[in-house]
Amino acid sequence: MVNERINPLISGEVIQGSSLNLSGVALTVTGTAVTDRAIFGGTVDLGRRMVGASGVTINRSDTVTLGTNGSPLDPNQYYNNGSDDHRTRLNLQALNMDNGTGATAEHLGTSAFTDTAHTATVQLTGNFTLSTATQGRNFQGVNAGSSIVGEALAGANKQDTLQLGYTWNNVQNNQLYANNLLIIDSNSTSGTRSHFTYAGQVHSTNTHTNISWTGDCVSVSGALGTGIHNLGNRTVTAIAEGLAGENASATTATFNTRYASVAAASFTATHSGATAGPLTDGNTVTIRDTGSSVFQNNVAISNVALSGGQNLDYQLIYGGGDSTIEHGGNRTFTIDYIGNSNTVQVGQLGRVSRADLSIGLTGRINYSGIITASGISGNYRIDNQIYGDSLATQNYQLETRFDAPAAAVGSSQVAAGADLGVNGLALKNTATNTSARFTKATDLELLDSSILTSAKTVQVEFIKLNNAAPAVLAALENSGTNAASLAGIYGSDAGTEFVSDIVNLTGLNGVMQVVQLGYDASGATGEEGAQLLWRYDYIGAGATAQIAWINAVLGNSNITDLDFATGMLTLAGGGNETIQDYLEINRFVGSYDDYLAESNLTNPQLGKWGFDLDADKVWAVIDHNSSFAASVPEPSVSMLMLLGVGCFAFRRKKN
Repeated sequence: MVNERINPLISGEVIQGSSLNLSGVALTVTGTAVTDRAIFGGTVDLGRRMVGASGVTINRSDTVTLGTNGSPLDPNQYYNNGSDDHRTRLNLQALNMDNGTGATAEHLGTSAFTDTAHTATVQLTGNFTLSTATQGRNFQGVNAGSSIVGEALAGANKQDTLQLGYTWNNVQNNQLYANNLLIIDSNSTSGTRSHFTYAGQVHSTNTHTNISWTGDCVSVSGALGTGIHNLGNRTVTAIAEGLAGENASATTATFNTRYASVAAASFTATHSGATAGPLTDGNTVTIRDTGSSVFQNNVAISNVALSGGQNLDYQLIYGGGDSTIEHGGNRTFTIDYIGNSNTVQVGQLGRVSRADLSIGLTGRINYSGIITASGISGNYRIDNQIYGDSLATQNYQLETRFDAPAAAVGSSQVAAGADLGVNGLALKNTATNTSARFTKATDLELLDSSILTSAKTVQVEFIKLNNAAPAVLAALENSGTNAASLAGIYGSDAGTEFVSDIVNLTGLNGVMQVVQLGYDASGATGEEGAQLLWRYDYIGAGATAQIAWINAVLGNSNITDLDFATGMLTLAGGGNETIQDYLEINRFVGSYDDYLAESNLTNPQLGKWGFDLDADKVWAVIDHNSSFAASVPEPSVSMLMLLGVGCFAFRRKKN
């Protein structure tokens, strides 16, 4: 449909000061743009015959339907011409046509074709002998194109051919082909498996028989040693279409099968820097392909990713070459720290930039080498059950530290959107502010956090035990005053002691955070009971203010009540359980990184806590601040803790 607005030719009376206003006058012209319509249908298929077969007498009447909706590729189907506003209008006049050789077509009245739903019927009569002399498609009938009348639009091309009658195909015997077959599979594949060559008919079934076949399958059993195995020649045999006079007995094809048994890729992954622990700026990771021969997959780099949060401080410098590593070759990745490298000033907290590096590896088949080594020739098909083996992903932790000068107190501004798992904070106490009982100064590090929704000022202050109020120390180390403390410490039923100075942490209240405290293990005999404690100020019996040192996770927001007298706690939502059960369920033996890896986590769970005996560290996932310290049981309960850890380790392994 065309719709166009034009300005009409209108003149007005010529009077001084007058004007002609045509703003409200419009003339709309509409029309319909169409393309040619075609009528299809009108033939009856009499099937297929072998060329030279005996003639068949046809004596039949058939009613066929004509239409304009379908596909023009098949004369027995109709063509989708569309509605009246898309295609020209056609009329099929009445007709009664005889081709003079035994086929007639009759159509009564006039049929209009102006829509896809319009149809017409034609009565066919066939009285003739079906000839098998001419190969291919044959037709016996009339052309009724002259009976089609169009609407005589300028530029229209009226249909002038409409075949009405009978069709059949005369065909010759077909032939088979079968490509040689190259199977590529793993040398570890066992059992019975099937492989197929490409087989098919050489000629079109319009002019030749439509045969099927058997014998294109090669069955292989058991694992085959690495290298090429010639499985010999196989024959594909035709199955006849079933036409009278057909001869498929001589229609066969031969193909050869070679089997390439391929070994999995092998590699080494090495890195510079410390043997254990994270990698840092300038360290390298080298992946080397240690394989040999074309019958062993090459190592390929499938993906390389740096992750760990937003605003990563690292990039990788790639050693060059494409993703596939040739046997004996290697690819090297250099870790490049691009973050803040400014020196940490006195009074600031140290910066710890972290990230994770993963290098995905896969095995890749040497197709061209295997094809050449196999000696396969002619037309061939490759049927490979494996496209390369999946190798382990190599994972590395990255860490670059800018330590602050040892100080009794330090603070730093943390911007909104920060994640302490990516950009952590740390501070170490001074030697002069360290209690005389310790040979190692206490250190604190923030290992992780939820993403900060607002800017924070984080402050760390170390309190020398000698300078702490006597009541603060007595709450943990005086057997006459620490009953409440012991009720909130995992595994203690006798006594416990400080193995670090006290640290005040502020600025992160209400933020999930992972606090780690280093302690002095030189005089400790019960490290298996090491844990991070929190100073809990509460109102005791008789409305008196009391102090308890309890496990740091007991101060989290998901715990709404503590009852030291009964040893019970109440969880948000109303659940009750014993303090000791809660602490045991959430306890982890190992570092925080080990906890994430073993639990397959990227973010911690509130309430988890643990200790790292190798590094002399205690850690906890908390969402509150205040005063913290590390503790271990006194020597009298060390053996008890050893037994407790043994049972715990067994349960974890069993689970």
